[in-house]
Amino acid sequence: MKKLILLICLFTFSATQAQDLFGGVKFSLNMPSVSGSSTDADLGFSIGYFETMYLSESFALEGEINYTTMSWETTYGEGEQSYTVSDDASFIEIPLMAKYVMDNFHLAAGLQLNFGGMSNTVPLFDASYHTESFRFGARYVAYGEDLVGESTTNYSFYIGYTLF
Repeated sequence: MKKLILLICLFTFSATQAQDLFGGVKFSLNMPSVSGSSTDADLGFSIGYFETMYLSESFALEGEINYTTMSWETTYGEGEQSYTVSDDASFIEIPLMAKYVMDNFHLAAGLQLNFGGMSNTVPLFDASYHTESFRFGARYVAYGEDLVGESTTNYSFYIGYTLF
């Protein structure tokens, strides 16, 4: 909890020092992966809002709020005794990232707070390319075992549109 309060204070202080502030909407396709051989994850999606604060030409902070949905099927038993159970999760993600900016290419790392289907904080890594109005990116999130009881990661590919 102390780390979260420190991070919020850092963002608040940084906002007063920000050179440029941009915000917009984004859509992601999620490709979750589960370590267990009996669990098959299906394609999911996220929709959300982002704000990026450029603190200098080479450093930025970004925060988002996203609605995410994922689904998977788990097979229990073997042979004729096997059966499959389908399940899904919908939750709110709040990624907070520090970005290194090289012209239009951004590399980011940070933490993602999850609320709803699971409640935990997980690491994330992000790479994106920005044009004047659009951004295209890929993200890796390691959810751990809270989602399906086995180690779960998510690779997502997104497109964003800057509104202001």
